[in-house]
Amino acid sequence: MTNEEAKTYWANLRTRQELIGNNLMEVCCDYPDQIRPIIDELVSHLDNNQLDQIEDLIVNNYGEEV
Repeated sequence: MTNEEAKTYWANLRTRQELIGNNLMEVCCDYPDQIRPIIDELVSHLDNNQLDQIEDLIVNNYGEEV
């Protein structure tokens, strides 16, 4: 992968992440009763390393022990 291809890849990935995040926010605002099922589904797709990273994010940013 060339440097330019890598830049394009990361830009596209970031755009996609932002769009999905925005869509999830809309769904959560429109259907607040669906927040828990959405979180459960997303968490079920994480591996151990990703779960560790999420735990660290929660503890470091919100002071909540997991």
